[in-house]
Amino acid sequence: MLLLTILACTGETPVYENFTLDISTLEDLEVVLDDTGVVIETEPPKNNIIAFKSIGIDCETMATKTLTFTEMFPGRASLTTLDANFYAEAFRKDVSTLSLETPTDDSGTPEPDNCLISMELPTFEAGAAETDIELELQDVTLSGSDDEIDVQWSFLYPAMFSKQEVSCSLNEVQIVGNRITCETLYTVGTTSTPSREKSDPKLTESDFYEWGSEVLLVYLNGDITGSFGDLGYETGWNLVRLDQSEISLVEPVSNLDELSEIMIGISEFQSKDHIDVIGTMEDSSWPGAAFSIGSSPFKWFEYDETAEIESGYSSIIPSIDNTWTFDIYDVPAVEFFLEAEDENNEYAEYYAQWKSYVPVAPFIPLAFYTEEDDTLQLNDSRIGALCNNSYSMAFLYFQRPSRPSEVLWYQLMDLKPGWQAYVGTHGDPSTWFKVNESNTFGVEFNYTNLSIGPSCLLPDSWISWSGNP
Repeated sequence: MLLLTILACTGETPVYENFTLDISTLEDLEVVLDDTGVVIETEPPKNNIIAFKSIGIDCETMATKTLTFTEMFPGRASLTTLDANFYAEAFRKDVSTLSLETPTDDSGTPEPDNCLISMELPTFEAGAAETDIELELQDVTLSGSDDEIDVQWSFLYPAMFSKQEVSCSLNEVQIVGNRITCETLYTVGTTSTPSREKSDPKLTESDFYEWGSEVLLVYLNGDITGSFGDLGYETGWNLVRLDQSEISLVEPVSNLDELSEIMIGISEFQSKDHIDVIGTMEDSSWPGAAFSIGSSPFKWFEYDETAEIESGYSSIIPSIDNTWTFDIYDVPAVEFFLEAEDENNEYAEYYAQWKSYVPVAPFIPLAFYTEEDDTLQLNDSRIGALCNNSYSMAFLYFQRPSRPSEVLWYQLMDLKPGWQAYVGTHGDPSTWFKVNESNTFGVEFNYTNLSIGPSCLLPDSWISWSGNP
């Protein structure tokens, strides 16, 4: 018999549970008597266990996470759209209630920074009065085939969330290129299980998804025959791997091989909460006065004096030897994010050029006239923008995912939540594009070769605000 060792992360005595069945002998077959007393030999139930392996997350930390499994149908994505359809959450599991084990490598050496999670899938039977979960099965259709099949299925998207609190601070020792430290505290999420009426349910405030799977669960019901049967599906639970919304591998849960462990890694979803840039003045004699750099949210350009901003979104470095550096960091307040409703209000112009499938908070880095050693004030005169090849630059904070669909969107777009630099011309949405980060060896800054000067002039509406003369 194959035994899986279940090790609690607190160092408790190991508990052993038998999760698999060896049916190589007749004795392992279930014995059932019919009405006449004749022995009916039937095979035991199919294996219904799947396993996740976290990379770089130990079992103690994994115990603070929640896994959700949301019904969906795969599709492609663009910057502003997602063709995949998401429906209700089918079920969820608090990882702390699952079997957790510290794995070992091929040589038997423990991997304390990783965790192996085993989970028994819930039972479901179409039309049955009592099942563990509810699923909305859809008819299977085969494109390019004349086969008529009577099969229904449901795709479930695994994702993981927790409560996330970001804190950023100035380093005690101020080193150019290493001035800011941001840390994220992960704790148990507070979002309760949503009702079946909610499609693509949203997490409550401060809870965010930090991982989504490229391997989906698929439940099949019906008579699997013909060309569809050749794909490798079985009735009941299956696992499929997606490659840009296309199914590249199918394995029934009863006979897993390559998909025997679903990998959990969060590095691709860790938000970039701090970026720094370096540049020069286009003309060392311009503007000919002391200046500082600050970042302004889009609402300030519409003279919304009630839109206040806490300190900490940008740090200001005066010009030194014609070279300046600039940091933008932390998570913007909720009121500075563009949402879909902004498409038809006073902020429609900004939504048109910076809209995304997820909420985005745009901040514009500007050069201000200031007295030397004076604190930057919002009503200081604005004299220029940060330029990249004569384009004005904007910093966009892409919100961390709070819906399953947003996690998939980040996967398909190969993007990270957090700060990204874009350049373009205000008022012309077609001109805005993402700036690639610097990959020069030995350069610590995210973006380089920027400038401040007259090559990218500010729009008239951005030059002053209601507090300026």
